[in-house]
Amino acid sequence: MQHWLPYDERRLFRMLRVTREEARVWIADDVHHSFAQLVRRRGLTLDVAVDRLVVPWTRGQGGVRQNVLRARALSTLTQSHLSQHVLFHEFHHPLREPRRGRCSIRRRCST
Repeated sequence: MQHWLPYDERRLFRMLRVTREEARVWIADDVHHSFAQLVRRRGLTLDVAVDRLVVPWTRGQGGVRQNVLRARALSTLTQSHLSQHVLFHEFHHPLREPRRGRCSIRRRCST
């Protein structure tokens, strides 16, 4: 399995209008939740969301490279378990301190 993101995770959280902790709590239920659901709740299509995420990384890249980046970004939005690993797995972020606490993602994301 490849553990890399074709975009800056902060861009994703801004687009979804959630904090990193709220996103972590949301995606923890990977059977019922995906970032694709939050994209749709924000009134975006997956194509628009993917374009917004990867645009800084695709400038000046050829079509094949752009397609790889777009496909990977789409996978991280639609495959919840993959999202958990590349965004929140402690071995992928050794310098990041674990965060604890509760958040209100269900309330904020249901609007």
